[in-house]
Amino acid sequence: MKKLIVFCAIILSLCTNYVRAEGTWTTFDIPGASSTVLWGIDGSNIVGEYVDAGGRSHGFLFNGTSWTTLDMPGATDTYATGIDGSNIIGGYNDLNGHHCFLFDGATWTVLEFGPSRLLGIDGSNIVTGGSAVYNWTTWTWTFLNNPLGTHTGAYGIDGSNIVGGYISGFYQYSFLYNGETWTTLPGYSVIAYGIDGNNIVGYSGWGYDISGYLYDGTSFTILYMPGAARTWLLGIDGNNIVGFYEDASGTRHGLIYTIAEPVIEAFVAFNPDTLNKNIKVQARYVTACITLPEGYDVSSIDASTIAITSLAGTDYQTDYYQGVDLNFTPQVGDHDEDGIPDLTVKFNRQELVANLWVDDVAITVEGNLFSGEPFNGIGHIRVIDKGK
Repeated sequence: MKKLIVFCAIILSLCTNYVRAEGTWTTFDIPGASSTVLWGIDGSNIVGEYVDAGGRSHGFLFNGTSWTTLDMPGATDTYATGIDGSNIIGGYNDLNGHHCFLFDGATWTVLEFGPSRLLGIDGSNIVTGGSAVYNWTTWTWTFLNNPLGTHTGAYGIDGSNIVGGYISGFYQYSFLYNGETWTTLPGYSVIAYGIDGNNIVGYSGWGYDISGYLYDGTSFTILYMPGAARTWLLGIDGNNIVGFYEDASGTRHGLIYTIAEPVIEAFVAFNPDTLNKNIKVQARYVTACITLPEGYDVSSIDASTIAITSLAGTDYQTDYYQGVDLNFTPQVGDHDEDGIPDLTVKFNRQELVANLWVDDVAITVEGNLFSGEPFNGIGHIRVIDKGK
């Protein structure tokens, strides 16, 4: 539960000096299945369960390229709910009832926990949906004495951090327990199901109104699959979240939501800040001064990645691409004389003017630092059309 898997690119919501935009959702369905649920993720590996045309449930492992069915020998139904390295946990049913298992890729080990359903694994520790943690290497239990409420359920684990839910009064709450301190997470009727580092995922609501969420320790963001009737988020690893959603017919589909790195919010000023389209012979360049927020050095900007990417006016906007003119050496200084270091780059003026229209046009400039971190900013140019 500690590595990164990249399925598709996305971005988050707004915080200081960063721009986060809405992310990308990916449906993941096992071919021929009538239902698919993704329960857990670790690196490039995802585990879950699917229901075949005959109504039988099977566990599966997806390694980023292909998927493998996981069926406990002798079981009538199998489901895989958690993964850490080569170890997979889950449950199965046979003629004698319900059982839990640990599968290491070669050997199936039965874990008899009664009605418990194994939900999360990290190293040797497994959470079972109840108020205890099981160490499968020492065969010992650690019981969780939650002072916040009753009916404690531990659903996700990452190192010493455990998340889950409990009841207080008439409401369901979620918690974070770090081995010493119990913390109630924001909201009520909320379940915390997965954790990786500072990021916690789960779902909130009840009945027909259920949405997933992401909590990063500061911001609580509701996430729901576009067009879905209900959304559940169950596991997270790095920038990828797994779970499932129900469509209007009630059919369950697996989902992957991938989080891109936040974008650094830059300040961009153009010179000149007014352009006349009626001038037949334009000067060679439009200059852009780029300033980064405190804590960032403009000399760390990779000038070869800088480009104008969109134009927006009062009633019209369009995608547009123009890279910087690298015949001009970018210069670090304080060219707009505001006391803050900036980077000056130049764009082809004639080409830009040909794509502008009379308006106050917002021009988006994007690029990357040498570290690969992206930034963007918006500058404005007033465009007129007057005779000489």
